[in-house]
Amino acid sequence: MTRHQEERKQAFAASLTNLLRKEAIEKITVDQICEEANVHRSTFYRYFTDKYDLLEYVFKNIFVAQVDRSNVVESIIRHIASEKKIFRNVFNNNNKADYYLFGTILRIFSSQIYDAVMAGHLHEIPWIEIMVKNSKYPKIATDMIAGGFLTVLIEWISTNYEMDEEELARFILHIEESLKDKKININD
Repeated sequence: MTRHQEERKQAFAASLTNLLRKEAIEKITVDQICEEANVHRSTFYRYFTDKYDLLEYVFKNIFVAQVDRSNVVESIIRHIASEKKIFRNVFNNNNKADYYLFGTILRIFSSQIYDAVMAGHLHEIPWIEIMVKNSKYPKIATDMIAGGFLTVLIEWISTNYEMDEEELARFILHIEESLKDKKININD
């Protein structure tokens, strides 16, 4: 892909991001995205099939790029908290986006978790590292962890961020301690 093509895609991504700060994804049209990007509609379809394809690009190429690989959980939570309007406008009252994005973001999170474990970046979350490294099926283990993490994040967004971000991060980081309190040991 040429630099010009990448710049075009970035312009569309920035346009969608700006629009998501104002309204829900289901109300945003391709025409609005093109107008915001100051690019003709036909150009949009050279790069993306629809607004959800663009949304996937935004998550994969912008959101994931901002994740601190040495501090994955807190980094994701911090990013969502700093862009509350965007995430609320993507996940609230939007069945198509919820279903589509859940699968997309699940794959992204799962991949991030797997890569972080394999690179030794998740020592601060021993329960994840233990589950993935000791599993006969590490990819399935990361899918399960990512699915739970994503479900908790969507619930956090839909309840208007009732729990503060530090408390949410502590909960996720220290689930193992909750299990120990119940006499469950994931290390066995």
